[in-house]
Amino acid sequence: MNTRGLYVKKIAILLSTYNGEMYLEQMIKSLLNQTYKDFTLIIRDDNSNDRTRQIISKYQQSNKNFVVLFDNSNLGTKSSYEKLLQFAIQKGYEYFMFADQDDVWFPDKVERTLHRMIMMEFQYPKIPLLVHTDLKVSNSHLKVISESFWRYQKLDPRFTDLNRLLTQNVITGCTMMINRRLAELGIPIPEQAIMHDWWLGLVASAFGRIDHITDPTILYRQHAENSVGAKRFNFCYVLKKTSDKVLLSPNIEQARAFYKLYENRLSDDQKKKLNAFVRLKDMNLIKRLFVIISHKFFKIGIIRNLGMILKLSFNYYR
Repeated sequence: MNTRGLYVKKIAILLSTYNGEMYLEQMIKSLLNQTYKDFTLIIRDDNSNDRTRQIISKYQQSNKNFVVLFDNSNLGTKSSYEKLLQFAIQKGYEYFMFADQDDVWFPDKVERTLHRMIMMEFQYPKIPLLVHTDLKVSNSHLKVISESFWRYQKLDPRFTDLNRLLTQNVITGCTMMINRRLAELGIPIPEQAIMHDWWLGLVASAFGRIDHITDPTILYRQHAENSVGAKRFNFCYVLKKTSDKVLLSPNIEQARAFYKLYENRLSDDQKKKLNAFVRLKDMNLIKRLFVIISHKFFKIGIIRNLGMILKLSFNYYR
């Protein structure tokens, strides 16, 4: 795929780091090996206490397209990426990608994702857009555990309608690219947002378009320190999730914040769905089930939905 003669776009790759000395160099090298090189890597360290900052500084000295933000504060993953996104918007970038410190990008990831984004913009001009991809799951030594994260987790990337994304996120942040319209509309990211990728997915679903690339573009490394990891979807996984007493409370608080921020932009149908979703906690079991079925607030797969119904039966909301 030759994209260089077709367009040159201002791309910001956003990387938040925290105590990432073990795998960070492999991540950075995979970015330097990209076939599409017209990007800026903007790194913000979240106040690491290992060698992460030294590693970043070493690569910054030899790469003019590296921008580093050191501010000696620990914000956490979501807020750190929000700060990176705000900075990149202010600098005038057109497209934004999100990198995790411990993954490895395939050489054509930027090029392929940008190509899909450009095709989307031809079809859907002047609206918020998001492109995401599948991943290969690997162990800490990059030995592949699964050729597809979506199959590994029994996920379907097509389920990105607002009613589906309210209950379950299918967008992995380290695979996605968003355009400037989505970036500008998606911030500020409220405290109630579960994670930045989920929030941006909701915004894209409500006001724009989401597309996906079925091929993996990343080695998604699993290790003991992952903040959010990939767990194999099987009976034991579902049993553990079902036994957890938190059901949809974080989702409901996220939806409530979404409604509050975007009330003036939402359609009547979207308002109806969001109002129904945020009231689930106040309903009895029969009413909850009726609302979930009528608005199709479903997760992906029969097993997940059975688990959700079991939790509803035991009133697991606190």
